[in-house]
Amino acid sequence: MRHATLLTFVLFFTALLPAQEWERQHPFDDMRDVLDIGMCPNGFGVMVGEDGLVMQTQDFGQSWAYTAENFVGTHREAACAPNGDGTYTTWIAGNDLWRSTDDGQSWEKLPDPEGVGSTFFMNVLQPDELFIANYVTLLKTADGGSSWEEITPDSLGFISNFFFLDSDHGWVGNRDGQLFITQDGGQNWDKVTIAEGLEEYVEPLFIDELNGYASLREDFYQTTDGGYTWEKIADNAFGNYTDDMMFMDEAGQAIVATSFDKRIYQSVDGGLNWTRITPPDGGFVYGLEALPDGQVWVGGEFRSVFYSSGAGTQYVNQIPGIRESLQEIAFLDLNLGWAVGGSAVLKTTDGGGNWEAFNLFDFTTENSFKQVLILSEQEVWISGNRKVLRTTTGGTVWEEVLEVSDDILQFALEKVGNSIMLVSRDGLVYRTEDDGVSWESTSVAGIDRLRTLAFANDDVGYAVGSQSSLIKTTDGGASWSQLSADLPEGLNILDVHFMSPDTGWIVNRDLSDHIWKTVDGGLSWTPATVSANTYWQGVTFANDTLGYLFGGSSIVGKVYQTTDGGDSWSAAHSINLQINDVYVAANESTRSVWTAGLGGNIERQETDLVVSGTRSTVPQALQLAPNPASGTLYLQLPDQLSPNARIEVYSTAGQLISQQVAAPYLSTTHWPPGLYLVRLTDGRSVYQAKVIKAQP
Repeated sequence: MRHATLLTFVLFFTALLPAQEWERQHPFDDMRDVLDIGMCPNGFGVMVGEDGLVMQTQDFGQSWAYTAENFVGTHREAACAPNGDGTYTTWIAGNDLWRSTDDGQSWEKLPDPEGVGSTFFMNVLQPDELFIANYVTLLKTADGGSSWEEITPDSLGFISNFFFLDSDHGWVGNRDGQLFITQDGGQNWDKVTIAEGLEEYVEPLFIDELNGYASLREDFYQTTDGGYTWEKIADNAFGNYTDDMMFMDEAGQAIVATSFDKRIYQSVDGGLNWTRITPPDGGFVYGLEALPDGQVWVGGEFRSVFYSSGAGTQYVNQIPGIRESLQEIAFLDLNLGWAVGGSAVLKTTDGGGNWEAFNLFDFTTENSFKQVLILSEQEVWISGNRKVLRTTTGGTVWEEVLEVSDDILQFALEKVGNSIMLVSRDGLVYRTEDDGVSWESTSVAGIDRLRTLAFANDDVGYAVGSQSSLIKTTDGGASWSQLSADLPEGLNILDVHFMSPDTGWIVNRDLSDHIWKTVDGGLSWTPATVSANTYWQGVTFANDTLGYLFGGSSIVGKVYQTTDGGDSWSAAHSINLQINDVYVAANESTRSVWTAGLGGNIERQETDLVVSGTRSTVPQALQLAPNPASGTLYLQLPDQLSPNARIEVYSTAGQLISQQVAAPYLSTTHWPPGLYLVRLTDGRSVYQAKVIKAQP
């Protein structure tokens, strides 16, 4: 995985102003999860979710607007009941209990029902009659919440879901495969077991007093005697236990359900057969609403509302935006960048202010995109599980330059000299020197899995993978050999970054509070402690002192920063979404850091770079010879340089080619022919000169 830093050709020794706050650039500011939808037959509806998310619609979800009320905390349930005059009473339950009797024109917060606290389940029968529950207590009200009666069955255990047909007939499922039945509004309860030996989550759904259904983990059951006996009618109907389930018709034959396997399931024959539906962009799905005319709304991750009309199996997101997990982000400069992941291919020309999506569905079958390589404004390469694509038109036309059928391409796509290289799951290094017309593959005995690669210069590179796999090349990838490193056995290495041929870092997959560093070309490794224990994804350095470490899980993403070459790390950013990649780009006045990850999330932090008043604002001439050079380049060092003086070499594209402690000579042997900038800095002054590397 690459995280290269770009600099402009003209560079100044700079001091940093405080960094700005992180700004979300994609897909949109509000990415809270939608946990339930309540939709009334007149078109008024609400979505509710995490951290006070409540939005409402007057047109069946074609447009959504935030409410004026200050909803605090997470709300998990929404439902409505007719008032009899064409309007509806809508209830919201979760951290608090709210009610609107005028289609959302105003909202009233009700006193918390005693004994429940936060509500996880709700069933609304009439404007003033409803049932609510947490995981262990069930309450009912017939006066709009002025008073509540507890009707929890004895020995209930933990509630998985419940359903009330009317004021008297109700069914409560628990997590032990049991169903509790009442015919008198909860005054008395009978307990039955759906299927002997299956202690799983039960979710009931009834057509009338006798006929109904229940999901039991992945299976689906039917009853014709009010729930006292059950027959399994569908094996493995779902991929996991269900979250929510409703009828899509009056007859009780069309059923829709959401499952914790991130799928929507529909049946049109009373549960005998089921269609599994993957919503757009994937992700978790939660509560749903279905009307008798077949319209369905499903709440999902990252402020998603999936909608289907007429009991169809095609869903669209009523809140547009690409939410696929992004695997890599890269920039040519501070303006032109690309990001990829899943089927998403995004491009920006204004530093991430706006992103253009490319439709490459013809190439995405079994080809989840992972990596992007930007060679110019027009030429870009992207790789996925099976294919490598290339455009020379800035993205308007793409061609396939590599396809593998029995292997999976991994998280590497690098340009090294005249070569393009990547690695595969099965331990192969693929290499082309003719823009993908032909490819050669190299393997190393004993290496069965590779994940990514990184080059310190055009000759020295490293590739890593599972089981502490580490291989090295010193001839630009033409040949590779396994390193006998002193790494712990069994490390599943995710990322590698080398600042120089000898100094590098690796990150492993496991939950960890450290990463690994080498200063001898990968022979020996020492752990570098980080003050956070998480699943680190990768590490990148902008120069020999400034670096970023990133990772996390599905519920938290972290970025840590070092300014001393990795000797110490401090927290730089934390969000509630996993971070998969970090990229740094800079010019003489600005440095930008981008993150990309779960939910299509892209964020940017911009830092102004200013010239310190105690340092030279104008670079002075550096004397060097010969020029052009083909071997050793000799430098005339100024007098009284500080001990920290360093020499850096940049290409005309701003790429850092090499860096070293200041010395009166510099080898150009491994530089490709071309124009370079040699820069000498010592903390007080800047000296620089252009040099031509001649053909050998």
